[in-house]
Amino acid sequence: MLVYQVLLSCVALFFGSLTGVLVKRVPKNQDFVFSRSKCPQCDYQLKWYENIPLISYLFLFAKCSNCKTKIPYFYPAIELFFLLACFPFVKITAKRFLFASQFSDYFLILLDFFFFLFFISLSLALGLIDQKYKELPHQLTYIGILLALIYATLFGSEHYAPSVSISETFAFVPSVFLYLFSSIKQFAIVAFVLDISVYFLNLFFFKEDALLDGSPALCFAQEKLLKNQKIVFLAYVLVVLSLVYFSCYHALEIFFVLLGFSYLIFEIFPYLLAKNKIEQDENSNVNKKTVLGGGDVMFVAFMATVIGFKFSFLVFLASFYLAFMFLMFKIIKKYFQFQMQAKTNHEQASPESFDIKAILSGTMPLGLALAISFITAMIVLAK
Repeated sequence: MLVYQVLLSCVALFFGSLTGVLVKRVPKNQDFVFSRSKCPQCDYQLKWYENIPLISYLFLFAKCSNCKTKIPYFYPAIELFFLLACFPFVKITAKRFLFASQFSDYFLILLDFFFFLFFISLSLALGLIDQKYKELPHQLTYIGILLALIYATLFGSEHYAPSVSISETFAFVPSVFLYLFSSIKQFAIVAFVLDISVYFLNLFFFKEDALLDGSPALCFAQEKLLKNQKIVFLAYVLVVLSLVYFSCYHALEIFFVLLGFSYLIFEIFPYLLAKNKIEQDENSNVNKKTVLGGGDVMFVAFMATVIGFKFSFLVFLASFYLAFMFLMFKIIKKYFQFQMQAKTNHEQASPESFDIKAILSGTMPLGLALAISFITAMIVLAK
């Protein structure tokens, strides 16, 4: 079992290195799949043995082998943190290997482990990017959602098990597709509810810019409904027919499955196909946000696709408490710095001169709080 744990830990370290690459390259729209790592100072392309997580950092004495510039401690720090976050999954996977008997068992256990490493890597990268750049790139949230849907289809669990009504209504459909339908439904519920909430919050505070932070799918739907009344009429007819043929619960469940497909068709796939054009367009609403924007909505939807919407809403609420603690820590830190600066300048510091509003302006660290809460939930729910 120890051998398995060591090997799996090495794999986790490489995913930790990937997380650092995502944090550094995604906000700058740089390729993080095919391009090899380079020294940011002298542009020296690292050799394979200079790019081994932790080992290369220690072997090179934390310096570039070419220009001797000091390597930022960010890279080994994130690799170590990632390993600590993944260690419960390492232990669980190593234990499952002991009971495996066939090659297919080893393959499925390892595939399951890789999926969770991807989920932790994406969520941690999103949290750190949001902390530094105040944005949650859709490029990562959408990739996370698609990977989560694939995972839900391959590894069905109680978090997104098909309901009895879906199983009975679509008994002719293979169970693997029922798990896909169920996970799409859970993704759609969270995305739709948060999208509508953001829409009305913006409508209340910004009036004419109510769709500023709405997702592309919501904007598309409203634009089509305003321009084409036939679609509205057809939608009403379909709703009435579904209520007549199915029960209210059946109809609502089918509605959310179709809604989830609409998010995939009108929002995620077009963005991934034209992400470079969207990211370079300064007038695009995709990356704009206030406190709770489209990135946060899709991040929570990504979590719901992995752990189910019941747990995702608990994680969402827990992240607000965690973000509040971050803000309190920041205020206390700034206040002590303010007092120390006043003593250094031999001035009398007054509470009125300490501007809390300036500190809080645009600093809601919700992305990092979501990432930490989500990783914690996955560790707790891991079996």
